[in-house]
Amino acid sequence: MIGRRALVAGALLAAAGPAAGQDAAAWPSAADWLVAGGTLTAAFLLDDEVREELHVERSGDGGSMERIGNRFGNPLLASSAIALGYAAGRVTGSPGLARGSARAAAGFLATGAVTQTLKWAVGRPRPDLGPDDEELRPGSFDNDHQAWPSGHAAVAFSLATSVAMESDRAWVGAAAYGLAGVTAWSRVRADRHWASDVVAGAAIGTLATRSTIRWLEARASGRDAPVLAVGPGGASITLAVP
Repeated sequence: MIGRRALVAGALLAAAGPAAGQDAAAWPSAADWLVAGGTLTAAFLLDDEVREELHVERSGDGGSMERIGNRFGNPLLASSAIALGYAAGRVTGSPGLARGSARAAAGFLATGAVTQTLKWAVGRPRPDLGPDDEELRPGSFDNDHQAWPSGHAAVAFSLATSVAMESDRAWVGAAAYGLAGVTAWSRVRADRHWASDVVAGAAIGTLATRSTIRWLEARASGRDAPVLAVGPGGASITLAVP
């Protein structure tokens, strides 16, 4: 019988992806950010319970599902897949595939920049270090103190978002987000991340990629798009009007 904590864990991981995004191709809305923030807050409060349910009370490893999840969120494998997609699009004369792969790469890079900056700035220890090492180490380059946010979850949800935005078939996007959810589950199951780590990674991967791809589309079509302007007086974000 499925326990209460298992249901909580599943709900958190399910909410971590598209969150409030009813339209995956739209700009992230205020509702998206609010739901992501609320889900992340809930995840922080339930970190210990989710860990106990998914890792402490389970013996052995997660089997093939855990391995699949880890591979889908592996940055090297993900970047290789994107590069192969772009190359295939160019070689076969498929501009849609090449363009979609290029946009996926942009979302992947934006996600990576945000994720790695936060990992370094926060310095959260991984749960498998045990209760003797629970202090944050901001500015640490030690991988054992770069738990928040989860890089694997960020990569997986970035890829899933790119697939969902490029495909006109709802089931394709749903399958991609399902795989990303497996990645998030696998990282908690392996005791390499807290639930709040993967929720944060999922939110970053989803929202950063959506924002990046929508910005690229708006710029390419000549529509208004946010532009970062940096000058002597500081930095600002404005709308570029063609």
